[in-house]
Amino acid sequence: MFNATQVTIRGYVGGVPKIFDASGVDVMCIVSVGVTARSFHPREKVYKDSETVWYSVRCYGELAKNVHACVSKGMPLIVRGRLEQRSWKTREGENRSSMVLIADSVGVDMNHGIVQYMKNRGHREIAEEKKKENEKGEVKNLAPDAELVFA
Repeated sequence: MFNATQVTIRGYVGGVPKIFDASGVDVMCIVSVGVTARSFHPREKVYKDSETVWYSVRCYGELAKNVHACVSKGMPLIVRGRLEQRSWKTREGENRSSMVLIADSVGVDMNHGIVQYMKNRGHREIAEEKKKENEKGEVKNLAPDAELVFA
């Protein structure tokens, strides 16, 4: 989409990501991210937090699957995507709207901790690699707490 508003937000996950898998449609994951601006007040010589703004972040396809598998409540995220306004009417007939961020990139904010990256791979590819390593006696662990499922 041309002339779309692209934004980047930095905030914390407010709840468990929810995944939706409608037949014939891309997988979608929705996660709530809260952003609280902090500014310095020179007269009082203190930092103060402003009101938290909550974004509904929507991810599709492989990104949705990865976000659902890896993101948890309280995690610091950086999200880039297209900002859209969604409007609807309540049962009482009142007009409502909210800002939705359609994500094209989601990452962990590493100012607050470390992250271990693991590339997406299919179960068969992992199983074949593990079998070869076992035959050679070179067992490598991809992550300290990684579990491999052989399909």
